[in-house]
This record gives sequence, structure tokens and C-alpha cells, in this order.
Amino acid sequence: MYLSGEKIDILNKLIATVIFFSLNVYHGSMLRVEYPTVFVSLYPYPLWRVLILVFLLASAYWCPRLAMMVAFSAFFYLMDMQHMAEPFHV
Repeated sequence: MYLSGEKIDILNKLIATVIFFSLNVYHGSMLRVEYPTVFVSLYPYPLWRVLILVFLLASAYWCPRLAMMVAFSAFFYLMDMQHMAEPFHV
């Protein structure tokens, strides 16, 4: 079976979009889902957040559907970390 470059590109886009869609469903459907400790420890560094935005721009250049899923993931991650980093006030 021969796969052309275009078919491989479409397959890669589909796989990446499904992965980010699954992550969004997983993190959006449960209230108590923990992020990996690496993501939590990297959050305070501004360069990490800039790299997330660069990844979003690269995914938008490659595939608009993937960019939508990455944007949702980045938005949920950044908003969750912002609330988790603040001390709890009653």
C-alpha cells in the first residue's frame, strides 16, 4: 500500500486533531482532573506560555481544525492554572 505525502499529511492532521479533541473532552468533562506535574511546574515561566502561543500559531498555519482544538486546550490550561496558582479566599 502506497501512501502519498498528501494522504500522510491528512492522516497526521486527523490524528493530532483527535488527540487534542480527546484531551479537551477529558479535561472538560471532569472537575477534578490533575494536570501533569511538569505542566504545573512550568506555568510560572513566561517563556512556557509564549511557547504555547507559538505552538498555537504553528498549528493554525498547518490545520485550522487542529488550531481550534489547541486553542481550547491552551485556554483551559491557562485559565485553570491561573485559578490554581492563586491562594484560596473565602
